[in-house]
Amino acid sequence: MQVERNSVWQVTRIDGIKDGMYRVLEHYANDDLLILFRLHDGKALEKPVPVELPLFLESAKCGNSKISSYPIPFYQLISEEEISPAHRDKRNQRFELIHDLISNPEFLLDVALNQRSKTVASHAKERKVYVQKIYRSLNQYWRYGQEINALLPAYKHCGWLR
Repeated sequence: MQVERNSVWQVTRIDGIKDGMYRVLEHYANDDLLILFRLHDGKALEKPVPVELPLFLESAKCGNSKISSYPIPFYQLISEEEISPAHRDKRNQRFELIHDLISNPEFLLDVALNQRSKTVASHAKERKVYVQKIYRSLNQYWRYGQEINALLPAYKHCGWLR
């Protein structure tokens, strides 16, 4: 069985992992590890979690973990031309903030294996921003498929429906 990057799984009964829906962020073949990100509707920040590949494959084989899907918000699916300049600028600023981190192949491993990532802390210090701001952008990026449009603001899509 092949577990693809960005695939979404409904995971149950894997030791050390809360039951729920997860996106596969990366597969580190040399370490036999998958890095998963929990998908939920809450506002709390999540941290990627490592799972041993054989353990995950066994879970899938037993039917405890099943391929699933996670909806991408409609405003992230529009063409580049349809994105307002203000939203495009905001998206690009957020991407610029995390680009160096997500471009580092060892970054996800560092974040998943360490309680507090020194990489994120030093990056925040260099950029003169709070660590939470970086984690918010990373969470949004990971939740919606590791695409630049995952960082689009949803301003006009929040609030009361009339």
